[in-house]
Amino acid sequence: MAEPALELTSISCPRCAGSLESHPGEPVLECRHCRTPYLIAGSGEGFERRHFPKKVDRLRAVGAATRWLLDCADAPDDIAAAAFVDARLLYLPIWEARAYLVGWEFGRRYRTRRESRRVGESEVIDLELVDETVEAGFFDERRQYREAVDLRALGVGRPHITGRDFSHPFLPGEMEDEAAVLEPQGDRERLQQDARSSFLQPPTGTLQRDGRYFLMRESLALLYYPLWHLRYEYRERLYDVMVDGRNAVIHAAHAPADNNRRLAWLLASYAGLALLLALAVSLWRSGGILAPVGPYLGLLALVLGAGVHWRFELLGEVEHHEPFAS
Repeated sequence: MAEPALELTSISCPRCAGSLESHPGEPVLECRHCRTPYLIAGSGEGFERRHFPKKVDRLRAVGAATRWLLDCADAPDDIAAAAFVDARLLYLPIWEARAYLVGWEFGRRYRTRRESRRVGESEVIDLELVDETVEAGFFDERRQYREAVDLRALGVGRPHITGRDFSHPFLPGEMEDEAAVLEPQGDRERLQQDARSSFLQPPTGTLQRDGRYFLMRESLALLYYPLWHLRYEYRERLYDVMVDGRNAVIHAAHAPADNNRRLAWLLASYAGLALLLALAVSLWRSGGILAPVGPYLGLLALVLGAGVHWRFELLGEVEHHEPFAS
């Protein structure tokens, strides 16, 4: 009779030598003694998870949002009376596809050549576009970032990631207790196919090209980016502000609009146009030497009035969206 298979339930903690306990289906081990979490490598997802630690705390995020409200020209004068009632830290999931592009390229390409020459006592640099032959090997690292959730529902764009930002392994035990981690959505296989097709595109600037390119060490990672979601109350209405958790940049914000200045400008414009129209009628009725000018002045006043009315609109809210990558 065959002996039943043994199941490993605990191993030693590298930090305190305590036993590690695991739970079925979870990719994290936790020490029973020091409660240190450990991520199990090769959990079957096919990609690794990392996160960018926040550098902006709640107080600094509220301060950045307050400065934006005070600097907003279209907000009411008493916007300083607004009170922040909620601040929640979100972690946005962003896909990072990486690969090394190796190959050979043949053909022709344009290159900018710099030549210096002396004009009197000064030196002048001339730029010339030259056509040259290309016969060389190629090796480069390619990266592509794609949001893993619908950021338009949050009113934000994808934060700019250079690839040189330091990130930490994603360990649920190390995340802030109040943080909300958004789960990725969409077809991961389709994303990998799109990234692979983009990586295999030849380098820009090459003409009449004939190359052979291959991808090596393809990898996929899910990066979690911190973002503060703030809510403030003004005259019994709630408004949202999204603040970057790394550099305190305002991603998106809403504020009540102050239409008093716009109404004052509209009334002043109509008053000036009314005076112009009255002058045109006066000149036309006087019958003097300037009488033929009156109809043209009246027509000009009507055209300007229509333009002012068309350009004017009352604002319900002031909206701000940082032009990050989308």
